[in-house]
Amino acid sequence: MKKIFLIFTSLAGVLLLAGTAAAAEMPADQCGGYGGPPPPPPGPSYPVADGKAARPSTPSSPSAPSTPSKPSSPSTPTTPTSPAAPASPTTPAGPAAPGAPATTGGAPLPTEHGRTAKTFLKMKWDYPVHQFFNQERSNAFTVAGRYASAMSRTEAFYRVSEDDRRPLLVLRECFHCNGTDDALLSSTSGNERTLIMTRWFHCVKMPLDVLHEDHIFRNLFEQEHPPHVFLARWDGSEIITFKGNANQKDLWDGMYTMLSAEYKKDARRAVKDIELLVAQYDMYDEKITRLENAYELQVEDSGEKSRKAKKLQNRLAELNDDLADLQKAEGKASDLKLKNPKDRPNAHKATQGTPVPASAY
Repeated sequence: MKKIFLIFTSLAGVLLLAGTAAAAEMPADQCGGYGGPPPPPPGPSYPVADGKAARPSTPSSPSAPSTPSKPSSPSTPTTPTSPAAPASPTTPAGPAAPGAPATTGGAPLPTEHGRTAKTFLKMKWDYPVHQFFNQERSNAFTVAGRYASAMSRTEAFYRVSEDDRRPLLVLRECFHCNGTDDALLSSTSGNERTLIMTRWFHCVKMPLDVLHEDHIFRNLFEQEHPPHVFLARWDGSEIITFKGNANQKDLWDGMYTMLSAEYKKDARRAVKDIELLVAQYDMYDEKITRLENAYELQVEDSGEKSRKAKKLQNRLAELNDDLADLQKAEGKASDLKLKNPKDRPNAHKATQGTPVPASAY
């Protein structure tokens, strides 16, 4: 029985180690893989019952019969002890300092931005597949007959870029991240810097089936190891590729490299300036919201023509003027000025394919 127990315990330990190793190999953040079918979700090492991993019970060895103890001799009476002093009441913990991030025992939760920062801290995607087919239908062409196979690499990049000469940021959706931005954005840390930098890129999202051989935009991607995310000039040259589980530092380094090559002004300096403006936006939004609430209460209490209501209204106008000045500063910081805003097809040689005339798009 003891040998069976040891064998069973060893097998359970091997299964547990295998499950832990498999979980460690999964990407801790962001989407991974090259777009194939999703791997099965990592399961527990033991059968699941009621949502918890239930370990198999091990047979217990029979315990030896206990030796009866001798009757104890009558004990001498003990002296009664004095009652314990009551515990002093604990002082309740005070509220957290204002502005301190709430924590749950792990990484700090991301800060919630105000309404002004939210207007631009978001991805703005272009969907060339939808636009292309809508355009072809409006031109009364039979798309299936005209494009029965993939475009050349050069023409595909020209079609995607159109007249936009910003560098490209292309995300290819896969089974893991379909309908999300997980391949680009982090789920555990702030994405402000990434989102700020995307304003200087033409952000393009490609669908799941783009890797099919006959998809019109198949040749945007390498044949053997198609990247999940890549950066490139508008014509497809100077490509920088990333896997879906690339860390933020690698992504930022690649974005800065591309921005430095394509824009006249320093993108790093601009990003730092805009990050400071985001903090100021949040401060002004918080003040404005508080004053707006106070103004509404004051109007209900004494009317909008009361002295206090007019004072609050004047202060609100001042804060909104200051906020408008910050937005002008953001616009100035964002103007990095493209080096080649009037580039036309054939101005630069694309990585593959035969250049097509400007009339191709």
